[in-house]
Amino acid sequence: MIVLNSSSSTPAWVAPVLAGAFTLLGVLVANLFNWLGDKRKTKREDEQRWHDIMREEASQLIAVSEEALETMNSRRTSSAKETPDQRREMISKARTANGHYLALRAIAPEVVINAGGAVYANVLSATMGKMRPYAAMSNHRKAAVNLIEALRKEIGVMDEKPNKNKALHK
Repeated sequence: MIVLNSSSSTPAWVAPVLAGAFTLLGVLVANLFNWLGDKRKTKREDEQRWHDIMREEASQLIAVSEEALETMNSRRTSSAKETPDQRREMISKARTANGHYLALRAIAPEVVINAGGAVYANVLSATMGKMRPYAAMSNHRKAAVNLIEALRKEIGVMDEKPNKNKALHK
């Protein structure tokens, strides 16, 4: 049997109002934590997306630059004179490298931009005839290693031992 004390000084509506207030407070706190978690998740996903784009543009810059320099090197070491079509092809590859460098400039921090600029400068110098392709290739490999190291540091991918990238040092 339930006995209600009618001499209580608290009105009967207070208990349901307090329960509702605490329920509402609990919902607000839960939503606040969900919002903060979603905000952190979105920030992490955005960072990952930018890192993926930087990684893609840097690797394309290195690959296209090396391809252009190898093409120039093989053509200029042969005894045949360079044809206008071959010259257009080299300029086209240099422009493609420039596109990747400009994309990198738009999104990367300064240290990565500077390293990417050194990679592109070798292609530009060789294309314009200011540097021999063989020398540009040697410089390119060093610059590519510097770009890879700058990019790895920026995106937080570090080895326990320094990465020497022996594949680039042919």
